[in-house]
Amino acid sequence: MSNYCPQQSDLELMRRCVALAKSSRSDGEYPFAAVVGRYGEVVCEAPNMVRRASDVTRHAEMVALSTAQQMLHTRSLDDCTLYSTVEPCAMCAYAIR
Repeated sequence: MSNYCPQQSDLELMRRCVALAKSSRSDGEYPFAAVVGRYGEVVCEAPNMVRRASDVTRHAEMVALSTAQQMLHTRSLDDCTLYSTVEPCAMCAYAIR
């Protein structure tokens, strides 16, 4: 963690998020994605899953937040950063808050 550079990390994680959204689109899903990072490392990433799950609540942000909580065994993600390819909708914004 001594080489942790927030600006470089933000750029790398956002690039990963955009790449994931592009690949999601080629898989026939809506082209949205989210990445949860902590101290420059990817905790988890999630494409949008609305079409594949036939569930309007499976937005990339919601999937990523839920996965991160499970992986880190915590409800609080205060030390994490969520990267998203779009401004979150009201549902996702509420969960993010």
